[in-house]
Amino acid sequence: MKLLIAVIGTAGLGSVIWLFLILARLTKKWEVVTKSRSLYRLLNVGAALIALASLTRLVRIGYLYSSAGSAAFREPESWFYLCFYYIPLIVGAGTSLVVTWRNWGWLLSEDAD
Repeated sequence: MKLLIAVIGTAGLGSVIWLFLILARLTKKWEVVTKSRSLYRLLNVGAALIALASLTRLVRIGYLYSSAGSAAFREPESWFYLCFYYIPLIVGAGTSLVVTWRNWGWLLSEDAD
């Protein structure tokens, strides 16, 4: 059951990657129309960082369920997992959130400009 949950969690990260790639394309088209500063590349960087975190998660799943797994992969508190899963996940999601809010936040504002 743990393996199924781990794989579904990785698929969830994959859906976040697709979401950021779609937002990057929409933002690129919106910035061409409004002739504003181009920030859509940061959404691609965010998607790449989350892809790195997803790949790290898959590697960890493989090592957890193999007999050759080392202690660096077995413990979620390890430095390897911190540097290659948590930090890229936080930086990628945070960067993408800021860029998305900056470009699409006007949809949620009450005042019409």
